[in-house]
Amino acid sequence: MKYLLYISLAVIFTLTGFQAQAQSRLSFNIPGCPSSEPDGNGDDDPNSVELISSTDEIRLFPNPVQSNVTVSTPEHTAITQIEIVSLTGALIQSLSGNFSGDFNLNLSSLSSGVYFIRLQSPTRRYTEKFIKN
Repeated sequence: MKYLLYISLAVIFTLTGFQAQAQSRLSFNIPGCPSSEPDGNGDDDPNSVELISSTDEIRLFPNPVQSNVTVSTPEHTAITQIEIVSLTGALIQSLSGNFSGDFNLNLSSLSSGVYFIRLQSPTRRYTEKFIKN
């Protein structure tokens, strides 16, 4: 019986503008519990949120968000699906299209709280946490 606990650490140096993020996994056995081992694509549990973040991938700013947020994607990355997800995993909003480079999203209709934005490209899924004030 194996469960994985995901631990995500972020180190931010604001004076130099450098941002780094590390991700590690810790696995442990729980007697009597069914085995569950994610394959890393975030599809294992409909309420799961896969956290992938790095300065060479996507940027979301400003964070916290007042009403509009800018999403900056890597060069040559086309985003085809955007989802806003609550902390409980509920889908709040979904957009389909062809988004690339820097683009703005109006999030003024969201209540204050913590959310995740999932961006789907043809080859990857990016997820970022943000706070709506």
